[in-house]
Amino acid sequence: MTWTYDLRAGEWTIEDTVTPDLPVGAYLSPWGRAVYDETARRSVITADGVVAGYDAARHEWEILSSFSGGVTGPKQGCTTVYDPTSGRIIAIGGSAQILDNWVEMNDVWAFNTGTGTWSELLAQSTP
Repeated sequence: MTWTYDLRAGEWTIEDTVTPDLPVGAYLSPWGRAVYDETARRSVITADGVVAGYDAARHEWEILSSFSGGVTGPKQGCTTVYDPTSGRIIAIGGSAQILDNWVEMNDVWAFNTGTGTWSELLAQSTP
């Protein structure tokens, strides 16, 4: 189910949309993040190793990418911001699943929603 909020009217609306199976579950609240991609004019969420975009004009979700941040398992809990200068979503830190352990990360990645590609901006450092 997808809800949209109209800031001008101060009202929530349930959208008539089919939401793909996004593995956000319980992770969306504490771990998932949302930003608005000004270039593509859509909301984008990152949650539990997935990046998904919502096109409100078409009422459609789209899986844009998986996100592992250069590690073998999913990455979650990143701080995400939209950089209007580069038109990319910047993901900072978070936790990554490495084998059976969750490891706190201090790396920085950029996601280009137009090309669906990730670029490492700052590598994970070791203490």
